[in-house]
Amino acid sequence: MDVPIKALEYYLQGFRLHSQTTQRANTLAQQMFARAIEECPTYARAIGHLAYTQLNAWLSGWTLKPPKDLRKRVDKAVALDPNDYDNLWSRAGVYLYTARLARSGAKGTKVSRAADRKAVIGMYETAVAKAKEQAIDYNLSSLRVDVADALFFTGATLEDIDEAIAMTKEAIDGVHPSHPKRFLWTLGWAYYERAHFSKETEDYIASLEALLKIAFPTDNVIKNIIADYVALGWIKPAERLAHEFKCRNPKYRLASEDRWPYLDDERVERWKGHLRQAGLPD
Repeated sequence: MDVPIKALEYYLQGFRLHSQTTQRANTLAQQMFARAIEECPTYARAIGHLAYTQLNAWLSGWTLKPPKDLRKRVDKAVALDPNDYDNLWSRAGVYLYTARLARSGAKGTKVSRAADRKAVIGMYETAVAKAKEQAIDYNLSSLRVDVADALFFTGATLEDIDEAIAMTKEAIDGVHPSHPKRFLWTLGWAYYERAHFSKETEDYIASLEALLKIAFPTDNVIKNIIADYVALGWIKPAERLAHEFKCRNPKYRLASEDRWPYLDDERVERWKGHLRQAGLPD
C-alpha cells in the first residue's frame, strides 16, 4: 500500500524506539505509531506494531492492566494487508500472549487449551511462510525465535521443547554476533522448561550458560537466573539476586507472572514457586 511520507516517518521512529526495549522508549514508540495511524488510518503495519508495543509494555510490567482490544487491532492490521508477513507476525504474538486472558473466567479445559495452541502455531506458520518471501534474514531469524517461544510455553512434550531449542540455536548461529541477546534469553528459558520434562540438572546448567552470556540482563532475564539458581539448590545467590530485584521493583508481586502464556497451570506454578523460594513476594 502507498503510505504518506509523514506516516512513514512516524512509523520508522516508532520502530526504532520499540527496539530499545526500555519503558520510556516503549511509551514514545506507542506515541509515534499512534501518530502514524492518525496520518494514515489504514496503515496496517503501524496498527499491528502499536498493538505489539502495548503488549510488550504489559509483559514488561510497565503497565499494570492488560491492554484492551489488542486482538481486534491486530486482526484489523491483517484484514487491511493480509499478505504482509509483519502483520501476521504481530497477530501471532498478540494471540499467543493473550491466550490466558481470553480464557480467564472460563474453565480452560485441556480441549480449549489445545485449540489455543493449534491456532497460535498456525498463525506463526502462516507468518513464517510469508516471511520467507518478504523478510530479510535477521527478521526471519527473529520470527523463528518467536515460534520457539510459542513452542516452549505451550508445548506438552519434551519433543516440543527440543524443537524450540533447535530452532533457537539455528537462529543464534545465523545472525550477526552483535544481535544475540534476545535469542539467548529464549534459549535459556527453553532449557529451564526442558528440565520440567527431563528432570535433568544439566538442563538448568545449560539454561544458566545461555543466560549468563547476556552482558546487560534485563529484570526479566534476572528472574530466569533466579529460578535456575533455586532449581539447582543454590539458594543464597538466588536470594541475593531476588533482593536486588525487589530493590529495583518495590511494587513487584508474583501475580504478574501470570502474564506469561503458559497453557499448563502446573508449569506456571512451578515458575512462580522457584521465584517465591528466593524471596520474591506474593
